[in-house]
Amino acid sequence: MLPMSGCMKTRCGLSAITFTEGTAMSRRNSFVFYRSFRAAMEGLLPNEYQLFMNAIVMYGLDRTLPDLPPELSRIFYDYCYPQLEADWVKWERRQSRKGGTR
Repeated sequence: MLPMSGCMKTRCGLSAITFTEGTAMSRRNSFVFYRSFRAAMEGLLPNEYQLFMNAIVMYGLDRTLPDLPPELSRIFYDYCYPQLEADWVKWERRQSRKGGTR
C-alpha cells in the first residue's frame, strides 16, 4: 500500500505527494472509475500517471484531496473531481437513509 503523505518510491525515482486525510466516517469500500478518467490520463509520463492514479483512488475511496503539481491538479479538478464529488454526494445520501456508515 502506498503511503498517504510524504514521499513514495516509484520506478522513476522519488515523487513527493501529500494528501489531506478524510474522516473515518467518510470512507467507503469502492468507487466507480470512469472511462473519462482514463482519457484524461493519456499522454502522462509514468511518474505523473502514478501520482494521478493515486489521487483518483484516494479521493474516490476516502475523499482525500490530493496535493498535485499544477498541471496534474488542473486535469484532476477539470475531469475527475466533479464526477467523484457527485458520486460522494449520492453515497452520503444513501448512507443517511440507512442510518450511518456501514
